[in-house]
Order: sequence, then structure tokens, then C-alpha cells
Amino acid sequence: MSLKKQQTRPFWQKSLVLCAIALLAGLVCQFNAGLYATPVGEVIREKTERTGPSTDQFGNRVENYTQRVTVRLLNTAERGSHVQVTNHYDQAAAMTAPLRSFEQIFLVKNESSTWQIKDIKRDRVVVTLTVLILGLLVLITQRLGGRMLVSVVGNVLLFVLALGINHVWPQSNILGLFLGFASVTAAVTVGFVMGGFRQAQTWVVYAAVMSAMFVALGIAVLVFWVTKGAGVRFENMEFVNYDPLPLFLAVTVVGLLGAVMDECVDIIVTLFALQKTQPTITTRELLLSGREVGQEVLGPLVNVLFLIYMASHIPMAVLLLRNGNSWSYTYMTHLSLGVIQTLISAFGIVLAVPISLGCFLLYRKHKGGQL
Repeated sequence: MSLKKQQTRPFWQKSLVLCAIALLAGLVCQFNAGLYATPVGEVIREKTERTGPSTDQFGNRVENYTQRVTVRLLNTAERGSHVQVTNHYDQAAAMTAPLRSFEQIFLVKNESSTWQIKDIKRDRVVVTLTVLILGLLVLITQRLGGRMLVSVVGNVLLFVLALGINHVWPQSNILGLFLGFASVTAAVTVGFVMGGFRQAQTWVVYAAVMSAMFVALGIAVLVFWVTKGAGVRFENMEFVNYDPLPLFLAVTVVGLLGAVMDECVDIIVTLFALQKTQPTITTRELLLSGREVGQEVLGPLVNVLFLIYMASHIPMAVLLLRNGNSWSYTYMTHLSLGVIQTLISAFGIVLAVPISLGCFLLYRKHKGGQL
């Protein structure tokens, strides 16, 4: 038996265990209808009929379908009984979707005691994929993956806490609330990723991240104040019932934090490693090495951030263009805010390079040039 097979066997064994756990989790979700207060039903059979095409005033044509569906109730007092529901969907499947046999759905009974489809029950797929992704993260990265998983769970809880505070006190300052969230979540993330809160490099990275984030945000606020927000279409933000600028900045802070944190970690970890492995390295050589790392990650980070912002806007942009709107109107009403967020984050990414180098040099000077 070769050494390579001896080394890879444990990985494949763990992978098989992970797949089994994921399938078991999905199977549990398949039979967990009793945990829901909302009526849940399983599609027993369906009959699909084509009801003809529809065309709007811009010439967009789509086929429409109607399904006669027999559903078996899986919970509530009517468990086991069969009911009939009707599902209407179109070829685009943007707002509606076809139902298939053995698929589970949420139901609701209207005032006339007729059952209607409320939504599709998707927890089986979501839970299975979540277990696979998190399991692979821990399996591939070992202890680091475990720390990353803990930090992700902690950040989710902090995010829910921030939203809960805003819900309880709706008049609270949304920007201040998410600046506090960013400060705490940055400490949690950096602490776990760097291997502990007692590590000196943890706090050097944290200082660099917070400094770059606040400087970039300060530049954005200053520009908005000087220009009085002229040309920025805050009115196009969806579901905003109060001053949109603080909310816009709060959203920008969350995206900015992730990009800046990635870059600061790369630069400062590299500098600490160089200083440890090459005790005689000069400050100038450290600065040049840190700048090279920053230059290598700066471009990809800006592009990735831009693509993330734009990806979420593609469906609406396509819809606006398909409905006869011009490119300029589509950009101003739907894409311009994403571009502005990208520019603010780009400022933070660029500034993270000198700020990270500065924080490291301050620490180096404080330690007399030694770790």
C-alpha cells in the first residue's frame, strides 16, 4: 500500500461520513412537518395544462401554465387528508414555479375554506447544502476551519442582535448601530482567524481594519456633505421609510469591512512571518514586501467587490431594459448606488495598504524592532 493512499484514505473516509450526515439532515427535514405551525402538504400528483401565452406592451412574450395538484396534509388536525389546490406559473418562473410529485409546500386556507399555496418548503435542500459546505470547510482547513465556523456563527448572531435592537428601538441611529456591529464583528473575526485574542498580530490587524474602514467612511461622508448628495439617487433605495443616507452608509460599512479585513490580514500576517523567519530584515525591506502584497490583492479585491455589488442588481437591470428603459435610466435608477458603494470600498481597499504598513511599523517601533 502506497504512502499516498495511506494519507488520502482518512480524507475520503471523513468525506463519506460528511455525506452521510448531510443526507441524514436532509432526511430529517423531509419528515419534520410536525415542527411547523403552518400547514404543510406533500404533492401526490399534478396535472399541468398550458393556458396560452401572454404579451406585454413591450413585446415580451411568456407561456402560462396551470397545475391541478393533489396534496396530502402532513401536519395539523387534518393530517392525512387530501386536498386540491391550483398552481399558476409562467415560463419565466420569476415569481412562480412549477410543482413536482413528492415536493412539499406550505398551505393556507382562505376565508372561503379553500386551500391555497403559500410557498414551497425548501428546508431539506438548504439544510443539506449548509451541512455539506460547513463540513467541507472544517474538513479541508482542519482547526482553522473550525475557528472560521465559530466566527461565522458569532457574526450571524451579532447581525441578528443588531437587527433586533433596531426593531425594538426603530428610532435608533442605524449607522451608529452598524458601526458598533462592524467593530465587534471585526474583533470576533480577526481574533478567531488569527488564532486568539492574545496574539499581538490580532490587535495590529484589528487596528488597521478599523482605521481603514473609518477613514474611507469619513471620506465618503465628507464628499456627501460637500456636494450635498447631488446626483445620488437615494430615493431609489427599496423599502426605506426614513432618511436613506444613514442606511446607505450602514450597508456600505458591512461590505467595506469584509474587503478591508481580507487585505489587512494578508499584509500584516506576511510582515509578521517575514520578521519571524528573517530577524535581520530591515524596515525598508518589510515595507517593500508589504506594499507588494497589497498591490497583488488590491486589484482582485476591487473587482470582486464590484462584481458582488453588480450581481445582485442584474435581474432588475435586465427587467428594466426589457421593458423599454434606456441604459442611462437603468443606471441612474438601479445601478448607480452599487457603483458608489464600490467606489467607497475601493477607497478603503487602497488606504488599507499604507494604514496596515503604518500599524505594523508602530508596533515594531514599540517593540524596539523585534517581535
